[in-house]
Amino acid sequence: MNDPIITCSSGEGKNVAISVIRVGGFASLHDFQVLFTRDLNSLKPREVYLSRIICPNDGLVDEVTVVFFPEPNSYSGENILEIYAHGNRLTVKKIINLFRKNKLARLADPGEFTKRALSNKKLTLSQVEGLDLVLNAKNKVSLTQGLSLLSGGLNKEYEKLIDSFEVFRSSLEVEMDFSADVGEEISRANISQNFQTFSKNLKHLYAKANLGKKHFGSLNIGLFGLPNAGKSTFFNSILKRNRAIISEIKGTTRDYITEYIEINDEEFGLIDTAGLRETEDKIEALGVRSSYEFFSSSFFKVLLISCVELREFTDFDLIKDSDLIIFTKCKNIEYEYFQAKFGNCLKNKTIIFVDKINDYHGLFLCLLNNEVYEAFLRGNELVETLGNFGPIGPAIQTGPIGPKFIESLSGPIGPKEGNGTGPIGPKEGNGTGPIGPNEGECSGPIEPGCKANTPKEAISLLELFTWLVSQKYLELSKTESISLARHIAIFQELEDYRTELSDMIAGSDYDLGLLLSVSQDVSALLNDLIGVSPPEDLLNRIFGNFCIGK
Repeated sequence: MNDPIITCSSGEGKNVAISVIRVGGFASLHDFQVLFTRDLNSLKPREVYLSRIICPNDGLVDEVTVVFFPEPNSYSGENILEIYAHGNRLTVKKIINLFRKNKLARLADPGEFTKRALSNKKLTLSQVEGLDLVLNAKNKVSLTQGLSLLSGGLNKEYEKLIDSFEVFRSSLEVEMDFSADVGEEISRANISQNFQTFSKNLKHLYAKANLGKKHFGSLNIGLFGLPNAGKSTFFNSILKRNRAIISEIKGTTRDYITEYIEINDEEFGLIDTAGLRETEDKIEALGVRSSYEFFSSSFFKVLLISCVELREFTDFDLIKDSDLIIFTKCKNIEYEYFQAKFGNCLKNKTIIFVDKINDYHGLFLCLLNNEVYEAFLRGNELVETLGNFGPIGPAIQTGPIGPKFIESLSGPIGPKEGNGTGPIGPKEGNGTGPIGPNEGECSGPIEPGCKANTPKEAISLLELFTWLVSQKYLELSKTESISLARHIAIFQELEDYRTELSDMIAGSDYDLGLLLSVSQDVSALLNDLIGVSPPEDLLNRIFGNFCIGK
């Protein structure tokens, strides 16, 4: 290809120390000699040379270094000249315009160097998508997956899947053409065995895709609930500024508001949503619809319920799918009604009871297991004495996340019944644990002190919220996932076909011709997965995300 292109590959749009200008797709270095003081024909591949760039009419433009990457051993598979210029954007623009005005190269399209690398088989489509993730990743999980795709790691798993499918399809063709020679019983046993191998490989990758779709499509933290539940107040508390308008008038937040926060070096989108209710206001109704859409897609879901309006709350599916439930204005709770309505659906959920949500170190009760939750429901006295204890609850016995509430209570996070120990709690006899207090002490970095009636400035509502988000992210990031939307969609289709094939093969008298027909559809999907003859519109979508210099 003799269609030279040029662009700035780094530091474009602002002044930097050094900018890399890349020229590619030319036939000979001699074509550019008019702009350089050094003899370009003398350049050895992949070695750095000093030269001046000159304008035929105006003299010196910049003093630069240059490196020549000859075809086919270059990034794109074509001749590439990289120019390392001083990073003033005026200088960079002048150098690029010199090439363009002298008709030596045209400005590259976004991602055109990589598109040429794909055309010249220097990269596979999966590697290109991996590069896209590396360049545009918004979290470590996506970045790791991008590097895996770029290095070919995930692609090897795809190839293993395809190989197992080809073995399965071959066994179908053997049954079709040679069943009389091989024997129907042996032939069908081979089909079943080979399908199981393919099915196992597909299930493994489908689980990764399902995990990516569920959790890593976007790292958004959504705040949900009925109007006036405290969503906007909590939103402002997290941001520590008045970003959202707060009012006692229902429907004040009619559209979602997004800000970005950082938790343990990861960026999360924090979304304050419109209150969930039926409304005849068309604009507010659009906001409510958006709230439900965000609820289904958010990485971490916080549901806020005002104890003043417990009777109005009816959507128990929100409780089921929420990661954290905060009951606000808890001094107004109707205990018997609360227990009757919410008793069963709140089991095994992480719950916080708080009165004023915008008090960063305000006193609140955190319920991390059913026993503590039931203790809270026993009567007014327990709630009214919250002021005498630490922010997570009374400091009677300690554990890594919070105290044991009363002597007889135990749970999966708290200490075991009777001996003060648990799988995460303090060691037996000394009050210490792997995350809890240091040996010989009564307190630790997360829980309050162990002396009753002594309030401690331990953990705030905001700190507990941050901890819960980071814990979920850390646990999920330990598992491998597939987060590319195109791959997730393909694996969903493949899983549907796998189920169909499984049902057909399970029958005693299956239609071999129909099996082969469905297998052709599966083969086409697998080719799409690895990018065999990708359609132009797919390439345009992928390369549209690339910076021009790549």
